[in-house]
Amino acid sequence: MKILRSYFFCVIGIILVSCEKEEPYVYECHDGTVQFELFNEEMNPGARLVNTGNTDLQAQVIQDEHELYTKLEIAYLKKKIDFKNRSLIVVSIKTNTLAYVMSQNVTANCSSNKLTINALMRYGSQPVGGVSYVFAIVPKIPIDMAINFIPEYIY
Repeated sequence: MKILRSYFFCVIGIILVSCEKEEPYVYECHDGTVQFELFNEEMNPGARLVNTGNTDLQAQVIQDEHELYTKLEIAYLKKKIDFKNRSLIVVSIKTNTLAYVMSQNVTANCSSNKLTINALMRYGSQPVGGVSYVFAIVPKIPIDMAINFIPEYIY
């Protein structure tokens, strides 16, 4: 009987511990450099926006897996994004000559509620227009955070 009672209390204890509520993610802004990951661990992954819009420059923030698959066409996905703690920023740039990302960084300006992505981009060898992309996986950001994009082009 003692063994049964001990077993019962162990099971109840395990259930109570495993049912704890998960704390919601809270964004904490810090001015300066933001640590980011590359989408598909590449500067130029095999993905593009389904709808690039009517403007030459557009930034979209993807906050969940549903948006990932409805807003992007992805050739392959190397690793899953933890959308509980991360956001994916996608910048599309319409140009007369396609450009490819050589390097990039992300900085935060908390007083203006803005993230800035700076990207060094190299033009392709063919003068063929199209849409170039910059991707960054950042700590989860609020939906009202502004995205600023500053490209620097090299030939």
